[in-house]
Amino acid sequence: MTGLVGLDLAYTGLVGTIPASMPCLRNLTYPSLDHNELTGAIPSGLGALPFIHDLDLSYNQLSGQVAFRKEVVEQLGPKLKLAGNDGLCLGSEMVGTDLVRVEIDGCISANLAESLARDGSAVTSSGSSLGSDSWYHVALALLPAACLPTHIMTLV
Repeated sequence: MTGLVGLDLAYTGLVGTIPASMPCLRNLTYPSLDHNELTGAIPSGLGALPFIHDLDLSYNQLSGQVAFRKEVVEQLGPKLKLAGNDGLCLGSEMVGTDLVRVEIDGCISANLAESLARDGSAVTSSGSSLGSDSWYHVALALLPAACLPTHIMTLV
């Protein structure tokens, strides 16, 4: 099974967590697990697969911080689909990453919100607190900076 390249389990009613062993499928290029009832965190090794080209985890109930390296997020761009997982968060380590084409709903750290606001990405909704950091709900889109709420520019 290590030679598996494509895995389409979309709309199959999967329930539970993404197996931590999934990153062992080293040749996996096109995993599609969207529109299920998957919960918990995304295994960090999933984004480190050497041949990953498209990753669709959208419309599940995933939560926690997306622990992918910045380079992986930028490489996948619009082929990283995380929308419909309100519990997912992007942390401060994503500052400076091109996130404009990444599909994600959820929350981001205040530092990342400030960085995105400077870059002209759309960051919307109100802030909340998660541990010692401030977090903001986010919807990323190709909108001009003029459409941004003015309070985003003053985040610290």
